[in-house]
Amino acid sequence: MSNPLDFARAKTDRIIQGFSDLLMNNKKWVKIITALSDSDLVLESKVKLVWDVELRDFGIRYAGYCHDFYQSSMEAMISGYPKGFYDYKEIEWVDFPAKAEILVNPDSIKSGTRLVAQDIKAIYKIISDIGMFELESDDSNLRLYGYK
Repeated sequence: MSNPLDFARAKTDRIIQGFSDLLMNNKKWVKIITALSDSDLVLESKVKLVWDVELRDFGIRYAGYCHDFYQSSMEAMISGYPKGFYDYKEIEWVDFPAKAEILVNPDSIKSGTRLVAQDIKAIYKIISDIGMFELESDDSNLRLYGYK
């Protein structure tokens, strides 16, 4: 296992074995990302990767604009390092906050951010219409689990 990518994937597989419930697979992630990116409802989403403690931005709203997703992985959709491709199996959960932090001017990072309402009930409905998934929701957040 001299390839660093093989080592990282083996480490991820060991972490995944520690979860009691595997709730998602590649096909389900692709269906959900397709439906949500087509809807234009997702203003902000955060992702927790199984091997990381940091919450990262998950660019569902930018899918198709230099952010792509494929049958088993996605490219440039998750912020932070390492940059590049992530496998769906690396996703522990995804959060959709009811108050999304978006750029004041989408063309300028320097413009700062503002909070706007994000319709998590509509996002919940889109996900639920696809199938049965492990979801938690309250007034402030919707969470979709990949593992528990």
